Amino acid sequence: MKKLFICFSLAALLAGCAGVEEEVPVVEEETPVTEYETYSNEAHGVEFTYPSGWLIEDSDSEGGLQAQASNMQPWDGPGCQPEFAELIVLSTVRDTEMDFDDWVESRRSDVAELGRYGGEIEKMEFPGGYPAYKIEKMGWETGCDPFGYIVDYSEGRNDGRLVEVVVARDENDFDAVTQTDEILNNITLSGSRL
Repeated sequence: MKKLFICFSLAALLAGCAGVEEEVPVVEEETPVTEYETYSNEAHGVEFTYPSGWLIEDSDSEGGLQAQASNMQPWDGPGCQPEFAELIVLSTVRDTEMDFDDWVESRRSDVAELGRYGGEIEKMEFPGGYPAYKIEKMGWETGCDPFGYIVDYSEGRNDGRLVEVVVARDENDFDAVTQTDEILNNITLSGSRL
């Protein structure tokens, strides 16, 4: 009898607990709005937007342009620390003795190193009709195993002008990926958006 009473008491207690519902407050996260600034260099025909607060460094010479947009100082830590994002745009001139395809192939290597491309190389065309290649490993020593693009925008001028775009980022960080993709989607060369 005692066991039966304990079983009924326990069952009643459990039934009472099962009927209690606790309301959990719903917290809606606001999507942060990123404001953008514009980098422009008319001499090399390069323009892109980047998130406000990012650091811009550039060097411009007769030989070419190097514009670097990064979400942290290089001395903040080694490349590919969490949240790291960087995009480098290089405008330069290639050897016009070779056509663009041969020039890209001449810079291919089994091991990606500065000035040499490695991994998969995919031929493509950017809007505006620019011939380009997507490069799996650009050869920059950032710790992020950067990928990038090589775009030939010398068509019709035969002056060998090209742009290399290097992307180094923490692939596991949503903001690093979306912000560098946004920059990539807004690069303009000589009036044509890539």
